[in-house]
Amino acid sequence: MNEWIDLSLEIDKDTLPFPGDIPLKLDWEKSFDQDGYNLSILSLTMHLGTHIDYKKHVLNVEDKISHNQFMGKANVIFIEPSNHLIKTNDIIQAYQYIENKEDILIMSINHEKKLNEEAYFKYPKFEKSIFKFLMANHIRLLGADLPSFEYEEGNLLEMHKDLLNHDIYLIENLCHLDVLRSHIEFIALPLPIKTLEASMVRAIAKNL
Repeated sequence: MNEWIDLSLEIDKDTLPFPGDIPLKLDWEKSFDQDGYNLSILSLTMHLGTHIDYKKHVLNVEDKISHNQFMGKANVIFIEPSNHLIKTNDIIQAYQYIENKEDILIMSINHEKKLNEEAYFKYPKFEKSIFKFLMANHIRLLGADLPSFEYEEGNLLEMHKDLLNHDIYLIENLCHLDVLRSHIEFIALPLPIKTLEASMVRAIAKNL
């Protein structure tokens, strides 16, 4: 029986946040030595570590989040950027060989090797034609081992707006994708906290 594989980035106070964001801060409200038990206070953004971006992150809307949106069978493709660009044609070429096509797509860019380095935030960008590809193949959830999804040209958040405005949610900072096969069972459960613009997740997968 295949075991579940953890695709989530383990984080602590030394984890580098996205440039401009605050790092994780952990304080102890109670301690075992003084109070007989430990109680922690955690402060961080929802974009540190493996997380889902909601529509509210870039659009003036309130999301109606269901855990069912972020679980199901998925496909994994392995893409090698060219001159810091993820070409849509390379995505199409990799995707065409998948037999059982699903509506969740995970891209392994081999970028996770730079995790927790400043170089990690100099990530490859996408051609705008990826939007047409995702729509044509009815993708509802897109994930990758990248800190963000961004077009090679235009506004920093334009790709987020295009995809989220068309019900394509985004999972960023995935890891351990190199052990996955092209067809997997995927689960990334968000925190049940209302009114957030994103949520950290524990993402796991099982090869099928």
